[in-house]
Amino acid sequence: MKTTTGVDAFAWLDAIESHPSTSSADSLVALGMLGVATDRTPEEMDEGTLRLHVAGFLRPVAIDGNDYTYELAIPEAVAA
Repeated sequence: MKTTTGVDAFAWLDAIESHPSTSSADSLVALGMLGVATDRTPEEMDEGTLRLHVAGFLRPVAIDGNDYTYELAIPEAVAA
């Protein structure tokens, strides 16, 4: 899994933290996606990535087999 920046990383983290359907575990996954060392297992990272994708914080921009590249995004409802 790779990420590209589509938005400011700090604004992205703030939006995840304040979103009603995300948890502190999702915030840790987001930090891990930005390269910060966390204690998340690969399975927890995969689950958190899926939650962030469904919530609109990740937009897939390339898929190569099981390797996804995501663009960071802030859902319109959160950005407004």
